[in-house]
Amino acid sequence: MAERTIPDEHHVVRHCPKNRTIRENGVVVGVMPQLFELRLHRNEEYLSSCYYEHFAGTHEERLKQCVDSTTRQIGDRDCMVLMNVGRTKTIASGHGAKVRVVHQYDHPKNPSYSKIKGVPFDPSSAILTLLADEASDKFYVVKDLRGS
Repeated sequence: MAERTIPDEHHVVRHCPKNRTIRENGVVVGVMPQLFELRLHRNEEYLSSCYYEHFAGTHEERLKQCVDSTTRQIGDRDCMVLMNVGRTKTIASGHGAKVRVVHQYDHPKNPSYSKIKGVPFDPSSAILTLLADEASDKFYVVKDLRGS
């Protein structure tokens, strides 16, 4: 699998299932730290995401293309979280973790597939909460992106 490091000024978009969103009166107001937790029962070694700058177009068009390119089933009540690569790495390094964000440009089903590597396996890690806090104003409801 061919990978290329994504520059710090670029972004990745992570799918956030509705059960990982924080809602008040039915409105999404944030994401849970568990969104950034590796699933040990699946032996995950990285978090999947889409490389935002892989696509051309407006901000909304790029986000929609991230939804469309994801091979997982994404519901209208799910969200997409936009993450700056450099900020993600800074948050992790501030707590002793070395995170790398790479674009797997030869992925057979998703040409924008990217990986966030180096997230701690510890579900109680402060990094997960800090990443969720960072995402508090960078999430987009899929229904709005699809124009449904």
